[in-house]
Amino acid sequence: MKKSYRIGGDIFVACAFVSFVVGGFFKIFSHTGVSADLCVVGWSGLIKLSALFLLFSIALSLLDISHSEDE
Repeated sequence: MKKSYRIGGDIFVACAFVSFVVGGFFKIFSHTGVSADLCVVGWSGLIKLSALFLLFSIALSLLDISHSEDE
């Protein structure tokens, strides 16, 4: 059983899911003609942000695995 649970990876996965869903809605809105941009970040930026969040989550998971093998 783990002594401590690192929540960092879960936060990045949750942020990736939210940004992916919001980016998908913005893409749908842009195809219907409704302008739903967030000042600078459009739907493509949100999709890229979700990929970045997933990469950070993978990095934290690998770090957690490497630390668990030491114990």
